Amino acid sequence: MTTMLTRRNIFRRNIFAAVLALASLALFSGCSSQGLQNGDLNAIQISSTEPRAGNVYLERGLIGVFSTGMDVLAEQLRAAGMRCHVYQDAQHDYLGDQLVKVYRGKTNEREPLVLIGHSYGADDVVGICRKLNDANIPVDLLVTVDATTPPMYPRT
Repeated sequence: MTTMLTRRNIFRRNIFAAVLALASLALFSGCSSQGLQNGDLNAIQISSTEPRAGNVYLERGLIGVFSTGMDVLAEQLRAAGMRCHVYQDAQHDYLGDQLVKVYRGKTNEREPLVLIGHSYGADDVVGICRKLNDANIPVDLLVTVDATTPPMYPRT
């Protein structure tokens, strides 16, 4: 338990700096739709297989074409030792449902949970955060980049 808490604290300090430093670079990396695909919903898990604790789930905006910076950000976070997966905007309901299914009842066992979204994906991660909040699953960090019409943030 002590190791988990230490890893969690280190992750929280490092994720804030890494996300803020890399987000501005990643978002302006182009808008090619080549290679865009749905993220693997079976990849959701409560613990990381990477050197740094936690799991980062990123969501592209509408049709993903203008949100390829999320892919670049995920690559950069992976290079920094974080476990990341990128999802399409159209997957937001499935992503939220799968997160609830996997994380429900495992609040004490899990590592930090981070949601990052761009444009409509930013709106969607707020909705996912609300869904998780309703299921008593805390989100450790929610990052919205250029949200369009996000729902109200949950009270946590």
